[in-house]
Amino acid sequence: MNDNHPPRKDLVSTSMSALWAASLGAGDKVTPIDLWNKTERGPNRLPVECVIECVIRQPSQTGFTLVVADVSGKWKSLDAAWFKVPSTFLVRPKP
Repeated sequence: MNDNHPPRKDLVSTSMSALWAASLGAGDKVTPIDLWNKTERGPNRLPVECVIECVIRQPSQTGFTLVVADVSGKWKSLDAAWFKVPSTFLVRPKP
């Protein structure tokens, strides 16, 4: 095993997304990460702020799937990692 690799930021991000997603419920508002709307076109894009219809606990990247409406009004089931963790949720350790 090579220990010279830097820590994987995606794993930290996934862990934080999972902790945050566990606190979400129907009616909460979430913001999609920029990558989603940069790679999707037309009706598949998400609004700047999405309202959660429901949160489903199931095997996925974070373990939580959020059901939200796209700009056309159709429901999408997306892993919580597709949404920004608000900076107010991030807890910094004491120095």
